[in-house]
Formats: sequence, structure tokens, C-alpha cells
Amino acid sequence: MPVRLLVLCLALGAAGCGEGLVATEVPTAAAVTGSARIEGTLEAGPNAAAGIRVSALGTGRWTVSGPGGRFVLDTLPGGTVTLRFEGRDVDARLDVALVEGGTVNLVVRLSGDQAVLVAP
Repeated sequence: MPVRLLVLCLALGAAGCGEGLVATEVPTAAAVTGSARIEGTLEAGPNAAAGIRVSALGTGRWTVSGPGGRFVLDTLPGGTVTLRFEGRDVDARLDVALVEGGTVNLVVRLSGDQAVLVAP
């Protein structure tokens, strides 16, 4: 791949294009890797919540919810992970138990500083 095309691809990826893009933060500690995965849908009242940043604290993993409030976080460690939801009028946290190699499906209702698990 020519260098210019590679640089363009990296720049577009870093710009956050795409639904449910999974990105990594620059870790402040050692990078955390694993094989657990979270697939979820966010609601704000009766509506889907798109454009909410979803972070797995302490892992360097984050994404932004896409249309329909859908998000995916993968390469997470097993054990309890705290999710942080940040967006317009929202800054909430929720602890989620993960099993190495497993996938957790969530529906989370957000309101201000409250994140309530509606369903697995």
C-alpha cells in the first residue's frame, strides 16, 4: 500500500468515521488486553441514545454509540469492568461482570448521572 494511502486511511480512522467505531485511548498504565466483549444499546428515556462516548475505565478502550444507540467494546479483560457513559447531559457509570472469552449483551437506560441496566 503506498505510504500516502496508508496515511490517509489512518487519518480517516482516527477522525472517528463510522458507526460504533471502536478506538483506543493512549493508556496511562500497561495496555489491557483480553477476549471479553460487550454489545449494547443505550436509551435516554424512550429514545435511543446515539453519540454517547462509552469507556471501559482502566482499559484504554472506548467507542461512541451509533444510530439506534448501539455500541460494541471488545478486547476487554475478564472480571468486573466499570463502563462510563459521557454525552450531552449524561455522565454515568455502570459495573459489568465479564467472563474471559464471553460476550455480554446489554440495554442501558441513561439519565443524568444514572445508568440503569434494563436488560440482558
